Amino acid sequence: MLYLCSTKKGGNALSFGTGTNAKSPARVSQRTTGLPFFLNQYKGMETNQTNQKAYTTTYAVAASWSGCTTILCNEIAYLDEELMYNTIGYQCDEETEEYPEIYQYYLTNCSEDLCEFLNEHFGLMFAYSEKLDLWVLLVDHCGTGWDCVEVDTDLPAAAAPLNTSRIN
Repeated sequence: MLYLCSTKKGGNALSFGTGTNAKSPARVSQRTTGLPFFLNQYKGMETNQTNQKAYTTTYAVAASWSGCTTILCNEIAYLDEELMYNTIGYQCDEETEEYPEIYQYYLTNCSEDLCEFLNEHFGLMFAYSEKLDLWVLLVDHCGTGWDCVEVDTDLPAAAAPLNTSRIN
């Protein structure tokens, strides 16, 4: 299959994807997915023009960031009574004075430092299981695929439109 790309006047095919065009996650997404991109369609995607500090990505991208792998294990909440004693990001809502409801529990291979990083940059929640000596991802949404759940991040490299499962 032959693909042709037009270039700006004075440019050549080798300069395609360099400079401003290469730095934009939106343009990368358009090239890799083949989907049309409309300027300013996704919050934070066109960073060169808006200078935003917040970007949108998907829960799937956030959960797989840095090679974090997960295994569904909803029974851990019943097997480890002390699971919720040591948590990262699992906090009481100031307005409602309630903790978020957790629908699913995923065992992870994440270190404590990585859990703190994922919480700081994506808002993911974790609890430590003393019995298994590992961190558990706490999922507070249910019924929607992770690639269709929006998550805010401050990492421009993680910015991705909905239906993105992973960024290479």
